Amino acid sequence: MKHLGDLRIATKSALGPAVACLMMLAVSVVLYQSYAANHTASASSSQANRLHAEGLKWSGLLSETHAALFRVVAWQAAKLDGKAIVEAKQQLTAGLAALPEATDRLQAASQEADAEQVTKLRSALDAYRGSLLQTREMIDVDVSLATMFMSDTHSKFLAIQALAGHLINLAASRVEEADNLADNVLRVGFQEVGGMMILAVVLSMVSAAIIGRAISAPVRAVTTAMVGLAEGDMSIHLAQTGRRDETGDMIRAIRTVIANLQATTAVAGRIAEGDLTVRIEHRSDRDGLGQALEAMLERLRDVVNETAGAAGYVAVGSRNLSLAAETLALGSTQQASASEQASASMEQMASNIRQNADNAGKTEAIARKAAATAQSTGQAVA
Repeated sequence: MKHLGDLRIATKSALGPAVACLMMLAVSVVLYQSYAANHTASASSSQANRLHAEGLKWSGLLSETHAALFRVVAWQAAKLDGKAIVEAKQQLTAGLAALPEATDRLQAASQEADAEQVTKLRSALDAYRGSLLQTREMIDVDVSLATMFMSDTHSKFLAIQALAGHLINLAASRVEEADNLADNVLRVGFQEVGGMMILAVVLSMVSAAIIGRAISAPVRAVTTAMVGLAEGDMSIHLAQTGRRDETGDMIRAIRTVIANLQATTAVAGRIAEGDLTVRIEHRSDRDGLGQALEAMLERLRDVVNETAGAAGYVAVGSRNLSLAAETLALGSTQQASASEQASASMEQMASNIRQNADNAGKTEAIARKAAATAQSTGQAVA
């Protein structure tokens, strides 16, 4: 499995078809072997059939020739019609002429293992032909002697027929063996092909399961990690891998992404705690997140600096306002004292005015009284 993880996905995907091709190649080899064995068995059966057929023909020809000899001897002894005897002699002559050629065909149809048997057959045939020719010559000389020679010829005929029968039976057994072998080859070939096809299916399924697991397991781990990232979970952990295929490359890339996001999250956390001295490290010139975070940090620093400056101005204004308030308080105290003095003066003035009013009333009364007196005086004077 470790070495399987080092293979690229394209190579893994080709493993299944490769196994199938290998199994099909093995099936082809088995089929070829079965065909070759069946062809050999068929050739052996064909040759055995040929030997069997040639043996039967040869045996039939020999029997016909021997039967013609019997007819000639018997008919000659019985002094039958000469025409029938002539036809029997012609048939005998034709059989004797055809036997050598039939023997050659029989030998051509035989196998190397039959060489000894064919040699015996040829020797027995030569002995039989010699005895047959002697018997045929004695027919015209003395039928009685020909009948005596016929006994020896017949014994040789039986011997040669026994040899021919053995060869024919041997050929028949070979035909049966070859046919059985061909049937066995076909049966075993079909069994092997069927077994290999089943094995090919099983191996394909097993290889597909192994390859699928080798691909799906890391993909599931990466999917879980990506779902966590999508939900904002920065505590996820993706196990390290030593695979050197596409999934290994993907896992290492995702681990780098997770590490970068966790580092960025840690920097953002320090900024959130008020630490504006952190340093933003860019992963590359295309690190948009790092550049945006650095720009935000610079902006925050500017805002803090501006806020600090404004706070200084506010402090100075506050001090000035405090001094003004103290001055105003002092003026208010002095004004209150002056007001008290003015109030006292007013009270004194009011008292004087009341006194003057009283004095004026008294003066008016005196004046009126003086006027009345003057009037009274005037009247009196008049």
